[in-house]
Amino acid sequence: MSDAAIELCAVSKTYRVFPQARYRVLDALGVPVPESTYRTCRALNEVSLTVRAGQRVGIIGRNGAGKSTFLKLVAGILRPTHGTVAVHGRVEALMELGTGFHPEFTGRQNVLAALAYKGVTGDEADRTAKEVVEFSELGESIERPLATYSTGMAARLAFSVATAMKPEILILDEVLSAGDAYFAGKCFERIRRLTAESGATVLVVSHDLNAVQALCDRVIWLKQGRIAMDGEPLTVCRAYYREVQEDENRRLLAYGGGSPDDTPARGP
Repeated sequence: MSDAAIELCAVSKTYRVFPQARYRVLDALGVPVPESTYRTCRALNEVSLTVRAGQRVGIIGRNGAGKSTFLKLVAGILRPTHGTVAVHGRVEALMELGTGFHPEFTGRQNVLAALAYKGVTGDEADRTAKEVVEFSELGESIERPLATYSTGMAARLAFSVATAMKPEILILDEVLSAGDAYFAGKCFERIRRLTAESGATVLVVSHDLNAVQALCDRVIWLKQGRIAMDGEPLTVCRAYYREVQEDENRRLLAYGGGSPDDTPARGP
C-alpha cells in the first residue's frame, strides 16, 4: 500500500485575465468568449511530486511563484487545468485568517459554530471547545466579538480550531507569521506532535525561512510555477536566499544604490 498523502502528476493551472469586466462575467457564467478578449496566465506549469504521510513540507518562493495556487489545488478549492491531483486524507486548510468565522460572533461562538460545521456537537463539542480556548490562551477575549481581535489573536483562534480535530492533512498559508514568537513555538510543537502521533501531513507556505527550517523536514522551492528545488530544508533555503540576495544586489547596482558589499548578510 502506498504511503502517499498527496500526489500531483503533470499539474498545470492557467487563469484567464480579462481587461474588460463584461467578458469576465460572461466567462464565469460559462458563456463562450473570443480568445481575443483575454490573455492567459499560467500559475503552475507541469508540476509533479509526491508527499508522504507524516511529512512536514515547506513551500517557498517569490510572490507569484504559484505557492498559494498549489495549496488551493491540494485543498480542493481549485481544479487543475491539466494533470491530476490526488489527496488521500481529510484536509484542514488555513488559507486566509477569518475565513469561516463571523466577525460579530464572539470567539467562543465561532469555535462552537466551526465545530458544528464539522459535525461535532453536544458534550464532545464542549470538551473540544474547552481545549481550543485553553490552547489559544485568549483569556477573557474569547467572549468578545471577533471583529475586535487583532490579526495575531485571530491567528491563534484559527490555528487552535483547525488542529483541535486532528486533521490528516493540515495546510497553512502564511498563518503562523501573524502570531507572536511565543505562540508560534506552541504551534510548531503541536504540529510536530500531530505528525508524530497521528501521522498527519503538513504543508506550510511562509516567507520566514527560519520558521520553515525549524518546522519542516522537506522544502520545495517554486519558481515561476515550476519546482526549482526540492530537498533538505537548509540546502533549499540557502539556495533560494542566495538567489534573492543576488537579485537584490543587481537591483542596487542598476539603480546606483550601492554595491553588493553594502548589503547586510541575513538569512539561513
